[in-house]
Formats: sequence, structure tokens, C-alpha cells
Amino acid sequence: MSGPAEQWAWQLQDERLSLSEKFVLVYLARRAYYDDGCGAWPSVNTIAAHCHCTRRSVLRALKRLQELGYLREGDQELAARNPRSHEPIPRGHRSKVWDVVMKGAQTEPEDIRSRRDRRRQGRSSETQYSRTIAEQGVRAG
Repeated sequence: MSGPAEQWAWQLQDERLSLSEKFVLVYLARRAYYDDGCGAWPSVNTIAAHCHCTRRSVLRALKRLQELGYLREGDQELAARNPRSHEPIPRGHRSKVWDVVMKGAQTEPEDIRSRRDRRRQGRSSETQYSRTIAEQGVRAG
């Protein structure tokens, strides 16, 4: 969850936004994986439930927020694995990943490729650590 992105969304004053659009933007900013507002992937049904509106209202809000430049499609690879089990999620069952575009904020969005590379390096170091622990366990036993 991203505190800075959520704070930015609450403080945003744009008279073109309806209440449902504002709530959807705030909710996506809150669910963003990164502090710059990038990487939120709740389902449309989840957004509707938390914003107390219909699924159709959420879809309209998402479209409008894209048109106004407050939202864009993010790195879809983020939704490719279950965050708890790390099992792959089939393409037809993934939520769309959104990036909240924080206009005028001091936090600039980081390049998606550099994030992806860091995530992959982190996974490989975790795998290496797991292998080392497993080898030590085998040697000790």
C-alpha cells in the first residue's frame, strides 16, 4: 500500500472528477505497490465493493481517469503470479495492473524495466539463499 500516492489522491482538486471517479482513484492509489502510485491490481469487483459503487460505475471511472491522464495501464507482469503462493495465474484470470499518474507530485515514476530487473534479481537471490539453506540442512543431517 502506498501512503504517498493515497495522500496525493486525496489532496487532488480537480472539479472534472465525479465522486465515484475520485474514490476509484484514491482506492487505486492506496493499493499501489510502489510509492509513486504504480502497480495497483485489484479486480473491478473489489474496487466496486470498496468504493460502494457498481461494477459499471467503476468501468466508467477507469475509462474517464485514463482520458484525464490520472491513470494508465501498468506492468501486467505484476499480476502474473499469486502474491502469497507465487504460483502463476492464467491469463484469463488476472486483474489489470494500473499506474496512478501523480501529476505535479515530487515522486517521479521509475522505469518499469529497472523495477522488473530488480524484482528478478531479488527472486534469484532468494532462490540462491533457499538453495544454500537446503544444502546446509542436507550436510548437517
